[in-house]
Amino acid sequence: MKHLIFLAIGLILSNFLIAQQGIITGKVVDARTGDPLVGATISLNNGKKVTKSDLNGTFSFSALTEGVYSISCSFVSYTKQELSSIKTDNKEPVFVDILMQRSADLSTVVVTSSAAPKTKETVSALLLAQKNAASVSDGISAEVIRRTPDRNTGEVLRRVSGASIQEDKFAIVRGLNERYNAAFINGSPLPSSESDRKAFSFDIFPSNMLENLIIYKTATPDMSGEFAGGQIAINTKSIPVKNFQSFSMGVGFNTIATFRERKEYELGQWDFLGIDNSRALPTNTPDIQTFKQLSLQERNRYANAFQPRNWGLQKGIAGPNTNLQYTLGRNYKYKQRDFLGVLFSVSYSKSNNRNIGTRTFFSPEYDNAAQRVYSEANFSAQTLLGLTGNITWKINTIHSISFRNLFSINADNRVLTRNGKDDVINEPDRYTKSYALWFTSNQIINSQLIGEHYFPKFKWRLNWLGSVARINRTIPGLRRMVYDSVAGSDAYLAKLLDPNPVDNDNTAGLTFYSTNKETVYNTRIDISRSFNFGKQIQSLFKMGLYYQNRSRAFNPRLLAYCSYNTSTFDMSILKQEGNVIFNQYNIGNRPNGKTGLTMRDITEIRDLYTAGTDLLSYYAMADQRFGKKWRLIYGARVDQFQQRLDASFNAFTPVRVRTSKVDVLPSVNFVFSPTSKQNIRLCYSKTLNRPEFRELAPFLFRDYTIRYAIFGDTALRRASIENYDLRYELFPGKSQLISVSGFYKRFTDPIELISATNQDRTLTYRNTPSATVYGAELEFRTLLSQLLPFEEHPVLNQFTLYGNLCFVQSKVDLRVTDTANFYYKQGRAFQGQSPYVLNAGFIYQNDAKNISATVSVNRYGQRIFLASNGDALQNGILIEPNLWENGRTQIDFQFSKQFPKKNMELRVNVKDLLAQQLFFFEDINNNNKFDKSIDGVRSTQNFGRVISATLTYSF
Repeated sequence: MKHLIFLAIGLILSNFLIAQQGIITGKVVDARTGDPLVGATISLNNGKKVTKSDLNGTFSFSALTEGVYSISCSFVSYTKQELSSIKTDNKEPVFVDILMQRSADLSTVVVTSSAAPKTKETVSALLLAQKNAASVSDGISAEVIRRTPDRNTGEVLRRVSGASIQEDKFAIVRGLNERYNAAFINGSPLPSSESDRKAFSFDIFPSNMLENLIIYKTATPDMSGEFAGGQIAINTKSIPVKNFQSFSMGVGFNTIATFRERKEYELGQWDFLGIDNSRALPTNTPDIQTFKQLSLQERNRYANAFQPRNWGLQKGIAGPNTNLQYTLGRNYKYKQRDFLGVLFSVSYSKSNNRNIGTRTFFSPEYDNAAQRVYSEANFSAQTLLGLTGNITWKINTIHSISFRNLFSINADNRVLTRNGKDDVINEPDRYTKSYALWFTSNQIINSQLIGEHYFPKFKWRLNWLGSVARINRTIPGLRRMVYDSVAGSDAYLAKLLDPNPVDNDNTAGLTFYSTNKETVYNTRIDISRSFNFGKQIQSLFKMGLYYQNRSRAFNPRLLAYCSYNTSTFDMSILKQEGNVIFNQYNIGNRPNGKTGLTMRDITEIRDLYTAGTDLLSYYAMADQRFGKKWRLIYGARVDQFQQRLDASFNAFTPVRVRTSKVDVLPSVNFVFSPTSKQNIRLCYSKTLNRPEFRELAPFLFRDYTIRYAIFGDTALRRASIENYDLRYELFPGKSQLISVSGFYKRFTDPIELISATNQDRTLTYRNTPSATVYGAELEFRTLLSQLLPFEEHPVLNQFTLYGNLCFVQSKVDLRVTDTANFYYKQGRAFQGQSPYVLNAGFIYQNDAKNISATVSVNRYGQRIFLASNGDALQNGILIEPNLWENGRTQIDFQFSKQFPKKNMELRVNVKDLLAQQLFFFEDINNNNKFDKSIDGVRSTQNFGRVISATLTYSF
């Protein structure tokens, strides 16, 4: 990192004296449809400079001296537009939207503009796209993202209407958990980043890489048909408007972690980059079957090869959070037009967290009394490293090719400690203490080759994409230690694995390794052409082809230390701490005539699997406008899907899953626009939700954090969903928005993670027969002056209020007929669904003083974290109630100040001002709310306030 800092400083000094020049850039669009106009002629200062809009309607004039300019724009069949009083400076580009009216609609218009500096990342540009989108969508621009303390994309998602985040990284849209939402980056789908769930971890991408983030909530035929809540489109920054460099660095303080004592262990040399080089299996370790057949002496040799020092806990002090970013943008011109654009960015952040809480398990055999009671501490260090490299070649105004690359490392290094009692009821004098050392690294490489072409002779638009994504998720040596003691004893004893184990859930000396390697190839081709039928009917016909190939190889390994010989075992070994208990002198035969430890491979053959899918999709659709008020988007998508998974329950029972399905997915989006600022949308679509590889695999994984074992189900079926939406939108102007939506979804065979029947702390995936989800959304964004009788008040216009509220209700039909043995309320909520999600806040922007401030609030209602299997009764006692996550409110604040030349900015953030405690509880009385005096509190988590400051220098 030192080299990176020195490189950035050198680039700053070498470019310090380079003079900046003014730029006017913008986009030419049809005022009624929002479609870009290709080949429009734009003239600067009565012909001093002339250019044409490209295939996306964009244009730019560069190398301008500071001053006042005028622009005129003409296009065949459209009224000429003239804009004057456009002021430029040498600091920021001026962005101008040119809205062209058809000649039949209006005579020549002259618009006087005193445009303030903007960029294409602004709220107004995003709202314009939202207004003219074919489907219901909500989003957030880079301008708003910059005014929040959000560090990664997962935190940004909480700001979007109807969205919330679970476990700080998984998206929930319209109350539907992560498995019902799809993730795309620059139009290319992202594979699941998790080996144990159908989900993408959105904390992987740094927020400063984003140009905008949009959630599409209704389907059109040119979109993937595999979602129900929302399709999340992440668009990264691409071609800069002007040459620039920027460097930022910041520090943060967590009120319960920074400079506090923490538990840690000996780390690897490259841990600070999120890369492990010290925990992997020793070289030449035999495969599973070979290891299981080794003699005791041979196993001892491998037991000695492991690193005993990595088992011991140490005391340390948590340092402050840090973040660094360097970004370089270059725009190379040819004949005064954009020709080649380059964007490179590297960002790094590290944050330390500390969480102190409790965990309790209740026993139905003893009237739901607390049986296992623990206090917990979770110390984590999260590292995020991101690199972006984009190159775009504009061959001419109607043909361009882009090569976009993203590399990201997201690592989480955790120490979890737990102390308490395993059985308060039957063994009240027995105590336990345990800890786990858990390092996880996600590495993602995503490369995309994108082409955009327009053929004026045939009026065809051709877009194509080829991409490859590789995800490598590793858990190198998750280590677990467990000690027991009884009242009156002077020592804790390690609970080593039994020589013939039945359950390894609560034993010492376990070490788990896994690699999850996945590759995804995507190819997409879209062809579209516009037709006019008379003066009143405008039609866009579009068709396309999409192919995806996915392959995954999952390889786990579970090894454990155990006694070499139970009859001659030296019991004094069990008193030793983790940093010495597995040293070489404790392996095999000991000098005192007793025996020590050896190692066993207890990996189950069923845990390994390979899997893959092939998806061929093709679609046809029409987007037709009838006059000025009516619009109809309709068509269908056909998916030909094949899925395969190979595993084994044991050496003699192979598992082969082969699925082949053809689905027709129709969709209709109707839009009525009473005025140019209003939309009424009515939508229907059919979508799907397919089981993920992990959900099919028989692999069983014991999660030390939640103390549950999770396994898959090879019999899972894909779910089908019918979606209905009604929405009213009002766009008053000045970046303002008001929208009201209602939606209804009907599921057949939805997939949920639920408690397995009669299994203690065991979870699996199941198809429930059916479910319904319905709700309403309200969103607004307005200037404070519009709410008061001072519409053009200069001070009130500096305050923007925004908010979105989503109410959701869901009912899952479990079809329980044995009501005598089930305490069952017909229609429980979907797993992960909150009854409401609220985002609100206000923004203060004073351009004259270069000051801005933002206060934002996020609140979600309680939701089912783990669903029970029907709330079964045993002797009249509820044995498996739903495990709920209680609602929580988060308030964030940011203040920023740009210095006079606008080349330096200081941002101060305060995240999670309230720092509310989080509760997970069992709903004992089944009334779907948290009654602290009645319901069993399963676990608690505490959060610290994070105060940070970031300084950015741009030139």
